[in-house]
Amino acid sequence: MEEIVLGLSKTVVEGTLVKVKAAIDEEAKLKLAVQSDLVFITGEFEMMQSFLNVADAERIKNNAVKTWVRQLRDLAYDTEDCIELVVHLDPKPRWWRRLLVLPCLPAMSLPMDDAAAEIKELKDRVEFVSQRNMRYNLITDFGGARSVAQQQLDRAAGTAAALEIAVEAAAKKGRSLVDLTELIPKMEDRPELGVISVWGTGGDLGVASIVRKAYDDPEIRKNFQSRGWAKLTHPFNPWKILRSLLIQFCTNTAAPQKQRETLDVLLRIEKTTVEEGELVNQFVTHVNTHRFLVVLEGLSTMAEWDALRIFLPDIGNGSQIIVSTQHFDIASLCTGQLHKVSELRKFTHDHSVCVFFKEVSGGDDPGNAMLEVDDQTELIGRDTEQVELIGQIDEASRVISVWGIAGVGKSALVRSAYHKYVHDRPNLSGLNLSFIHGWVNVPHPFNLREFCRSLLLNLSSEPSKTEEDAVAELANMTNPIDVCRRLLSDDQQQNQCLIVVDDLQSTEEWDRIKQALSFGEGCCVIIVTNDSSVAKYCSGQDQKLMLNVKGLCDMDASDLFNTVYNDVSNHITRDEDMIKQSKLMLNKCGGLPKVIVAIGLFLAKSLNWEAMNTNFIHQLENNPDLASIHSLFTWLDSYFHNCPDELKPCIFYLSIFPRRHGIRRRRLVRRWIAEGYSRDTDGNLAEVNGENYFSRLVNLSMLTDAERGVNAAGTGTGSGRRMAMCNVNDFFREYIVSRRMEENHVFALEGRCSQTTRRTGRHLVIDQSWDGDENVFNRIEFLRLRSLTVFGSWKPFLASDKMRVLRVLDLEGTEGLTDNDIKNIVKRLPRLKFLSLRKCKNIFRLPKSLGRLRQLQTLDVRHTAIAGLPATVVKLQKLQYVRAGNTPGEHVGRENLESACFSCCPVGDHIVGVAVPYGIEKLTNLHTLGVIKATVAGLKELKKLTQLRKLGVSGINRSNHKELRAVVSGHGHLESLSIWLDKDTEGIDDPCLPSNDDFRPPEKLRRLKLHGHIGNLPAWVSTLTMLDLVEVSKSLAQDP
Repeated sequence: MEEIVLGLSKTVVEGTLVKVKAAIDEEAKLKLAVQSDLVFITGEFEMMQSFLNVADAERIKNNAVKTWVRQLRDLAYDTEDCIELVVHLDPKPRWWRRLLVLPCLPAMSLPMDDAAAEIKELKDRVEFVSQRNMRYNLITDFGGARSVAQQQLDRAAGTAAALEIAVEAAAKKGRSLVDLTELIPKMEDRPELGVISVWGTGGDLGVASIVRKAYDDPEIRKNFQSRGWAKLTHPFNPWKILRSLLIQFCTNTAAPQKQRETLDVLLRIEKTTVEEGELVNQFVTHVNTHRFLVVLEGLSTMAEWDALRIFLPDIGNGSQIIVSTQHFDIASLCTGQLHKVSELRKFTHDHSVCVFFKEVSGGDDPGNAMLEVDDQTELIGRDTEQVELIGQIDEASRVISVWGIAGVGKSALVRSAYHKYVHDRPNLSGLNLSFIHGWVNVPHPFNLREFCRSLLLNLSSEPSKTEEDAVAELANMTNPIDVCRRLLSDDQQQNQCLIVVDDLQSTEEWDRIKQALSFGEGCCVIIVTNDSSVAKYCSGQDQKLMLNVKGLCDMDASDLFNTVYNDVSNHITRDEDMIKQSKLMLNKCGGLPKVIVAIGLFLAKSLNWEAMNTNFIHQLENNPDLASIHSLFTWLDSYFHNCPDELKPCIFYLSIFPRRHGIRRRRLVRRWIAEGYSRDTDGNLAEVNGENYFSRLVNLSMLTDAERGVNAAGTGTGSGRRMAMCNVNDFFREYIVSRRMEENHVFALEGRCSQTTRRTGRHLVIDQSWDGDENVFNRIEFLRLRSLTVFGSWKPFLASDKMRVLRVLDLEGTEGLTDNDIKNIVKRLPRLKFLSLRKCKNIFRLPKSLGRLRQLQTLDVRHTAIAGLPATVVKLQKLQYVRAGNTPGEHVGRENLESACFSCCPVGDHIVGVAVPYGIEKLTNLHTLGVIKATVAGLKELKKLTQLRKLGVSGINRSNHKELRAVVSGHGHLESLSIWLDKDTEGIDDPCLPSNDDFRPPEKLRRLKLHGHIGNLPAWVSTLTMLDLVEVSKSLAQDP
């Protein structure tokens, strides 16, 4: 997980740079000496940031480099903390402190003096870390033009990376090199056609001898009825190669007693195969009736591969092709997706012979047995989605996108619907129409020519002549892109097509495919992808054409596991403990059928279920008997390698929350902002960037909608509303938890903890199961603790004055909190940026000392007994987000104006808003405020909060509704408005916000919620072009 180390470090250094530059701008708070030190620190961090940008994951595998990067990250954290301390200090001199100094006592140092000394020390540390990089030459290749040799090395970077990964994997298994003969499987091990590519990193030295050794191996000669070796020459002549192979087939197949007959056959071939057609017929007849081993030496282009591959069919008898090439890309593309790379022989440091292959497990391997699970078993719990998908296919000229997390069963669902549709569709015989259907897996790295070649090889048609013509063109070395375009373009209007494009990873890939093939009006294309944004793009933002496949619900997951388990012959009879362990493991699978099937097959033959449950992710990732799901980890690792650096800490932050714990979107985004993971940029506010990060995780199904349930699959993502509550996918959470301790990112107190266990990190979680041992708590290192999240009961000692850099205190739903505890928290934790007391029922008031939290950005006291904010809250100049008050009872939402004003439900009689003090207008950074209790004076002050984006106000009546109108009129940023009306608004026309010539509707308003005595919606609502949600409710007293 070197990418994670690097990504976290880049994010922290970038955040520190932003903080230092901001501090330099606040000249009034800093001494000149401190200013100069900060300027120096800024320059050094900018240079270090540049160093990190040229470092890659391969270099971070070096332990010395990894250590330096971690030291740099810790230094960045410490620098940022120190800068915040300086900014937090009151710059005004306190004259009375000097008066307290007695002649017999040493002079009292001022806080600013201490801060300046600390910054001076940090400057020295920054200089040492920078020199350490230069001293040990840890990260090089920085600055200056790159040589031609270096550019060549860059182009081969992927090659070196793949080779190193393969060597590491082999080393884990106890060997550094592999044997080619071991990679050629028996028919019972893998019946499909196999392709192995052999490539020399420094040329073709030694390649032929290695392949020849395997080709002449007695065991291999015995397993293959026909063997042939073809050396490709130029100009390329496929017919000459086919003739050579056919002659070798006949020679190698013949028994000694039939050699005379073989010579007669060879003579007949020489005489009768003057025409190419006859040669092809004889060759195809032979390879369709014999298991063959073919070696293609010197393959140099994909055109040559296309021309020969068409004559070497996969008939399920375990035939094998060995490709020898000097080109890395050719070797990779011929072997296909999900291949592995390993060394066959290492001649020198610069020259090795490598092999590209698909790993084959033994015949008794559960991973291999997974392929034998019948289609109906794989589709348990998918009946609704299958019917919906088939219904979408019925209409041509559309692009249907099926998306969901890797391993959720997208391909299995589409494959079933695809085959059922093809089987049940009406026959076109007698009509002047043809039906073409095919399935293609997108190659990665993407290659359009290889994509089209694979599609043509898997194409079927009615009548079959269309398919045969396409194969003939491919055999004649016609560009496969041109062949696909001719079959699928608008010019072929008599064709009806159904094409499945599996494993599409980016919009760029789709653009190239769509532009090259020009799908006609009769084409229906089904896209299978992991990414929601790709699905939306391909389907033209049409939610009806998007099918989100989610994880199975607990009941369906259990049914799938039991079905797979019981279908294994001689499976182990489960006792009560094993049933308990299986339920625990199913809870970690995230409803992913691929994982459920794999563990079902594995556990049917295993006795140690508890060990499997304890080391769940480690077993899935490393156990060779679970090889069938290793590709899922390949996808996860690939995602972390390629995802933006700023998103990586946000992902690992998710491990803070317990399994299936509902997480409010706003809570998560606001925490990211407080941690510095989401920051203001030139184009967007931190809030917008945080929302974008959240959307990315939803798009990948890492976060699922908690309100729709686990198995709420269906088209679209829910129109007119954003996800308010989410869950982390169970399997994905297990994955990130298994890696979080590598960086001491998150640690938890749960159950009965031992005092001897070392606990340190930046994010502490108090689990509900923790026994509350104060001795264990006091042994924790708090110096660098950034967040504290409590899911159990509050203990007074949890607020420690040692938490000097704590930014986030999340006590949502915590039991046992009192007003005195809040006063103690404010006193001991003055650096808080995020404070949530939501759902703490025994909190009645906030202390006056709240004004000391000068860095506070987020204050959430929703669903508490607090009736008003203290007067000192107006001192919190950095406050951006305030949530308070109590929401009324259940309400009915409507997503269209026609029905909104006619629905009603009880809202209860309790007060919904909190009182705000005079001077609220000073909080100019506020963008979320509510629910507050309306007063004439308070509403007038709100007029000056021009950055508000979300506002909630209760107590609107005859005396103050005009002031609210003035606040809303022409507001340039307001996106969400919630209003609670008092009883005395009844009978007023448009009582919520009367419309007149002076009123200008807020153009950016997206959500409007009206509660109380509503007659008709204001007329101006219909003019809002961006409005997508209206909710209206009436009080119980007014219900009919």
